[in-house]
Amino acid sequence: MVTMHFFILFALLFGIPYYLLLYVLPLKPLLEAIASFLAFALNATGFTSTATGTLLASNDQLFEIVPSCSGFVMIILMFALLYSTPVKKPLRFLALYAPVLFLFNIYRLYAAIALGSTWPELAEPVHFYYWFIDAFLVLFLWFLAFATNPSKNKTP
Repeated sequence: MVTMHFFILFALLFGIPYYLLLYVLPLKPLLEAIASFLAFALNATGFTSTATGTLLASNDQLFEIVPSCSGFVMIILMFALLYSTPVKKPLRFLALYAPVLFLFNIYRLYAAIALGSTWPELAEPVHFYYWFIDAFLVLFLWFLAFATNPSKNKTP
C-alpha cells in the first residue's frame, strides 16, 4: 500500500537532487564530455559530427546536451525510488544500476541525434520515445531491487 510517507519522501529525494542538477551543480564539463563522446561515436559510424562545448553539430543539424538529458535524471529517479521504498541495501542497487542507466541514456542520445541528423523531423519523437523506454527501464530495475530484496525494517 502506498502511503503519504512514500509520496513525501519520494518528492524530497527526487526534487532536491533534480533542482541541484538543473540549477546548482557545475555540469558543463560533463555535458561537454558527453557531447564530445557522441561526436566521436557518430563520426565512427558515418555521421559528420563536431562538438563545440555542449553543442553538437551532425550532418548540418545542431543539438545541445543539457543537464536534463545527461542521464542523471534517471539516476536520480532510481535513487528516489530505492530510498523511498523498503529495499534492503539500496546503495548496492544504485551502484549496480546507475552505470546501466547512464549508458542507456548515451545510447538514447546517440539514436536521437543519428536519426535527427538524417531526418530532422524524427529527432524529437525519437528522443521522446526513448525517454519512455528509459523511464520503463528505471521502473523495471527498481522492481527487481524491490521484489528481490525487500527490507523488513522499513515501511514506505
